Amino acid sequence: MKMPNGISVIGTGSYMPPTVVLNNYFDRYGSSDEWIYSHLGIKERRYAAATGLATSDLAAEACRQAIENAGLSCSDIDLVIVATITPDRATPSTACKVLHQLDIHDCPAFDISAACAGFIYSTFIAQQFILAGNCMNALLIGADTMFSTLANKHSRDGVYWGDGAGAIVLSRVGKDSGGFIHTNISACGDAIDEVTVIGGCSEHPVSQEVVDDKSHYITMDGRAVFRSAIQIIPLIVKQVLKEAGMTLSDIHHVIPHQPAKKMIVQALESAEVPLEKTYFNMDKYANTSSATIPITLDEVHRAGKLMAGDNILFATIGAGWVWGASILKWSMN
Repeated sequence: MKMPNGISVIGTGSYMPPTVVLNNYFDRYGSSDEWIYSHLGIKERRYAAATGLATSDLAAEACRQAIENAGLSCSDIDLVIVATITPDRATPSTACKVLHQLDIHDCPAFDISAACAGFIYSTFIAQQFILAGNCMNALLIGADTMFSTLANKHSRDGVYWGDGAGAIVLSRVGKDSGGFIHTNISACGDAIDEVTVIGGCSEHPVSQEVVDDKSHYITMDGRAVFRSAIQIIPLIVKQVLKEAGMTLSDIHHVIPHQPAKKMIVQALESAEVPLEKTYFNMDKYANTSSATIPITLDEVHRAGKLMAGDNILFATIGAGWVWGASILKWSMN
């Protein structure tokens, strides 16, 4: 069995904007609360733009909570990574805007784009920085304003998405105390059209035509997503366990990405993951993309459900396809 690498979570935080959009909002667009909840497991989602909040605003508040939870100050942070596909601007990075809001100076800061797998990707990247001795305390944020910026709110296609941010502080704690046991990230690039935003970037720059045909909104082939998720998630769960030299009996908690409850339940059942070990919160927040896993981790941590020494399994799949899974031995009390 692989041993923890001594790089672990020492603080968590999350922030959801205050405006709640219930399922009945979509009655006028041909959907219903009954259909959305029975098919997707969603009851409501949060809406950042309703109160003038951008992705960096959500991220910065989640960061403040995580830094306080870690018992640190902003001056202790020496790496900031924001996983997002809904940046405030094309440039500068949302990470730079988070630095500005937190008054953090003179440290590496950048965004990564890996859709719903972005947060797992960011944890793997940060581990390499820490292992190389290039930083001590990494601030990692999954933040997306999917409902505010990419969802077509005047269509039933908007039902899937929500806004939110989650953050962690990653630091050395000593191998005996815990840390990541194994992380596996990968991609295939074979599904670039299944979940996509075509308009507004270099392939189809902003134009009146883009606005008129609504190609600046996110589109999704639901059947293709379902088929791929129920195939890939069981594979990556089994793979990361095998590579770590562990079995599901060694896992105490499972925190998956949550695009739709039926989908993730079927995928986890295919992997023989006990659902009683699995945490869901998509009923409250819908799909917040890269923010889903860190938001859930923060909620589970603050609810007192994690004990030092517990093993947590994370698994996710995102547009492209990109995917990742990791196992963390929890070190906090």
